Amino acid sequence: MVKRINRFLDSCVLKAHNIYFLKKKIHPYFLFVDIAGFCAVLFLAYYSFRFDSLDFFKMFFVVSVIYYSYQPFLIFKRQFLKIDSRTFILDLTLFIIPTYFLLLSILKVNMIAALDLLGFELPLIICIGRVGCFLGGCCHGIPTQVGVFYPKELLIKIETHRRYSPSDKATERVLPLQLIESGFCLILFLFLNYYHNLLSARIFLVFLLSYCFFRMVSDFFKQHIATKRFSKFTTTQIVSAILFAISTFILIKY
Repeated sequence: MVKRINRFLDSCVLKAHNIYFLKKKIHPYFLFVDIAGFCAVLFLAYYSFRFDSLDFFKMFFVVSVIYYSYQPFLIFKRQFLKIDSRTFILDLTLFIIPTYFLLLSILKVNMIAALDLLGFELPLIICIGRVGCFLGGCCHGIPTQVGVFYPKELLIKIETHRRYSPSDKATERVLPLQLIESGFCLILFLFLNYYHNLLSARIFLVFLLSYCFFRMVSDFFKQHIATKRFSKFTTTQIVSAILFAISTFILIKY
């Protein structure tokens, strides 16, 4: 059973690095990031047409601005803030949430409905995006007997208009932590949808505290850490703990 699982995971990685579109090779990480963005727009269309409180075109504009300004933000973060790594929790705190609130305020969008939408969109995007991380070779877990092995020739750093930095520590079979996170976010996405009426106006907060709690625990099993460590804790764990405390306080208080 262990050998079958390992062979399956290895085979997925190898095949993913041989995907072509119009005779051009596509890196699996970028492919799944784009799929995640496309699915986010589809869900936005479904959500806005289901609930009249949100205007599709305004929200599409908000999502588009965040999507296309994310790369410039990463350049700004690298050149001016001297933070070369890409970590979702930190980017969520520094860029995605503030930009989202700013655009909602400018466009005078229903804030509660828009936050509920964000609470759905983020686990959906992470769920799909982490598959790209798994296939690309970043964000993996600690060495383990049951896991995936990344051939060295596939772990290539990309420095074009789109940047990607795979792990340089995957010298042995490692835990596919990316797939575990993807599965967690899928379950969270389905849970939030199923209890939508019960959790209305609190969906984003429930997502935030759930995901942050997961990241506080999962980073203990993560080998490829993109950010600095402070003693035994990563930057992601520290930021996650702060966001978890804030979201929990707001949920209890209001």
